[in-house]
Amino acid sequence: MHSRDLDKGSTRFRVVNYQRWLECQGVVLDYVNRENISARQVLRYDVLFNQKCRLSAWSSAHLRKAAKRLVFDFDDAIWTRARKPYGAFVGNRVRKRLDWWFEAADVVTTSSEYLANYARRVTQAVRVIPMAVDTDEWQPMPRPVDGKVRIGWAGRPGNLRYLKAIEPALAEVQRSRPHVEYAIYSGEKPDLTVPFYYQPFAARTEARFIQSLDIGLLPLDDGEFTKGKSPIKAIQYLACGVPVVGNVVGAGCEIVTAANGLDVAQTGGWTASLLRLIDDATERQRCGIAGRAHIITHNNLVNTRNALLAAITGRDTPAPTGHD
Repeated sequence: MHSRDLDKGSTRFRVVNYQRWLECQGVVLDYVNRENISARQVLRYDVLFNQKCRLSAWSSAHLRKAAKRLVFDFDDAIWTRARKPYGAFVGNRVRKRLDWWFEAADVVTTSSEYLANYARRVTQAVRVIPMAVDTDEWQPMPRPVDGKVRIGWAGRPGNLRYLKAIEPALAEVQRSRPHVEYAIYSGEKPDLTVPFYYQPFAARTEARFIQSLDIGLLPLDDGEFTKGKSPIKAIQYLACGVPVVGNVVGAGCEIVTAANGLDVAQTGGWTASLLRLIDDATERQRCGIAGRAHIITHNNLVNTRNALLAAITGRDTPAPTGHD
């Protein structure tokens, strides 16, 4: 059960990317939008996998009663929301509904220890399954030796505001280092005054864009919702051997470390951090190698898929991996 279309980040990275492999293990997925789910329908299935849907108390109780096994998965701080937090009354209702699902589920799966600790207020049946990518698709590619340093950002149009917020630093860096070029990948062209190359979103082109970068930007705010995010862009940058410069907060600290990137709050701010990596190709290479190693170990589909299978089936010892 999900709340959006299958191309949305949460559903894609939490479930859809595993579908082919799960089917080889005998797990057949049927996607049902939250608006269409019913207790009668749930009776047909062996497992109800709720991908962070908070429903009314009446609907929730009926679905729990009908479900043979219930997995509740969340990868965001869904007890709050981006930008403007809930008011006291609505926020209390949202948290109560979420806590109900935590308690009702046979197992709660989530993407980070940061989020897991929130769920452990209610239940100890929590398993961390990190956000992950196919490291065969997301891998380093040789960069041209042309004297340029290419700094890039990839993300949804709704997150362009974070990029806009650091524009003064980007402009200052480009004035002092004319060999720097910026590249943006998104479904919408940003309104920036600094010169940049824009690549519009198109299916199956994102990895190639990120492979063309020397440094990946991760501008974020320090809000409660943001702290719950395990930024998939950081994972994609690092998988491609691209060091990260950004605001490293909350769950992001489990991905971006001092070995593979620069946290601007710890390294003198955006301008100083970018200049440090621009001027030191050796450090860029070192961070890139460390980042790739980190993702292969912690955020690799091959290493996370058995944990997902075990959560779905209830088998503590997963079945043999079989097909890739």
